[in-house]
Amino acid sequence: SFFRKGIVGDWQQTLTEEQIATIVNDHKEVMQRFGYLDDKEQLITQFNHSPQP
Repeated sequence: SFFRKGIVGDWQQTLTEEQIATIVNDHKEVMQRFGYLDDKEQLITQFNHSPQP
């Protein structure tokens, strides 16, 4: 397990490739539904983090 620092994208520095692959594999359907995976089932790592009005 890990604790978040509250830094956007920091998970990429914290989780191993194997951990990321396991999360994607286990939650692929939900991640696709919410737009975290592209049409090739690759993880999208760049998002627009602008605050919503």
